[in-house]
Amino acid sequence: MSKTVGERIVLSAIICLVGLGIVFIHVQTGSTSSTREVPEVRMSVDPTVLPLVQPPGAPVEENQPVEAMSDAEESETAETAVEIVPEVAPVPPVPEAKSEQKAKPKPLPIPVAKAGKGAVTGLKLDTTPTGFYITVTCDRAVGDTSYMNLSNPERLVIDLRQPWTLKARNVVRAADGPVKHIVVGAHPDRLRFVIHFRTPPKIKLVPQFVREGNRLIVRVDLS
Repeated sequence: MSKTVGERIVLSAIICLVGLGIVFIHVQTGSTSSTREVPEVRMSVDPTVLPLVQPPGAPVEENQPVEAMSDAEESETAETAVEIVPEVAPVPPVPEAKSEQKAKPKPLPIPVAKAGKGAVTGLKLDTTPTGFYITVTCDRAVGDTSYMNLSNPERLVIDLRQPWTLKARNVVRAADGPVKHIVVGAHPDRLRFVIHFRTPPKIKLVPQFVREGNRLIVRVDLS
């Protein structure tokens, strides 16, 4: 009877030892599996940020991020870039504006009177459709002249402004026309022509003096 009890005790002790061994092995296995790395399944994330592609015709927004280029890409872009300059049509030159005003002819210089008395050798009166003209012939060119209008009766006075000797008729008469007669009078410093009219002029007369060599032509318009 004692032998059976002893065997049971030994068997129980073996069972306990076996159980403790199993528990210890299980604990070690769980600890190792918890620290083992699990392989990742997802792919790595690319940190490059691409610019947002806008649809055609969409307005361009300001302050958008710009992707930086590498030094090699920037150098290649700089070498291959070509500046396109739009062609501009040449502007035709602006033609100079032509002056509408005609240049006035310069008056001829008045001849300088010679020393000593000049001589008037001829005097002629002619009429025109608008007035008359007087031709005075001298032995030299005529210098300064002057004129004035007198009234009561109406007369026109013309002076040759230097000493002259009259070697022609001192009165020239006209049978018809606006001038009745011309009276010539010599003065110490001038030779005066006084023109008398058949019909008094209605305006103040402004004679025009034209010099042709030794001749003086006095033109007068009455209208």
